[in-house]
Order: sequence, then C-alpha cells, then structure tokens
Amino acid sequence: MRASRLTVLPRENSHVAGDFKKIKKGKALSPVLLVRGDATHDLPLTVADGFHRICASWYRDENIPIACRIVSLPS
Repeated sequence: MRASRLTVLPRENSHVAGDFKKIKKGKALSPVLLVRGDATHDLPLTVADGFHRICASWYRDENIPIACRIVSLPS
C-alpha cells in the first residue's frame, strides 16, 4: 500500500467485500499484478490488477502475505 501511494478502498466496496468473504472462508485469492516503481525517479509501484484483493487482505490483517507477480518496465 505504501509503495503504491494508494489509500485502502472501503470495506463496503463490492469487490473488497467479496474477496474478504473468500479470505474468511479460507479460500485463496488470485495473485495481484504489480509493476515495479523506481524510488530514484519518484515513481510509485503500480497495482495493475487486484487492488481490491490487497484491500480485502489488509482488512483481515495488514501483515498477511499476498500472492503477487511483479514485473519491471523496460529501461
């Protein structure tokens, strides 16, 4: 969340609520897709897909591990 500079979506968001229910039932969520940022150029991490899954996980436990795929943009 910090690296992306985004604020958490509300728990009432339909996608967040749906994913939160899956987490409570012990179901695995799909990995999120991240694009690496660059702190030397003040570029934040980009959440390309799955921000609602990150938010649902955050509501469950802000330290919960989240499956992800991270890619870098070509230089």
